[in-house]
Amino acid sequence: MERSLTLRWMLWLARLEGLSFLALLLVGMPLKRLAGIPEPNLWIGWIHGLLFLVFAVALQSTRRVEGWPRVWLGWGMLGAVLPLGTFVFEAFLHRRLVMTTRARPGPP
Repeated sequence: MERSLTLRWMLWLARLEGLSFLALLLVGMPLKRLAGIPEPNLWIGWIHGLLFLVFAVALQSTRRVEGWPRVWLGWGMLGAVLPLGTFVFEAFLHRRLVMTTRARPGPP
């Protein structure tokens, strides 16, 4: 299945955003709360916040370019605020896009 450049970028941003969220929860927060070292949480939080904003813009752009239903934008944003949510959203997209591609008749 050939994916557009916009969709590929959005999927990579989703992965990076999801990884930054996990880093914030699994590395930054324990260091801050348990070890009393707040600096990593500050930097990981900034990176995660920036990736979240870029992902939100990329998601809207991809929705418009690909002609997705508006509800997929909502699912993507919900996935961005839940741990592992962007990975679940990526699996959802893969499943839906493969089904859509198979449903289309190919050239004769």
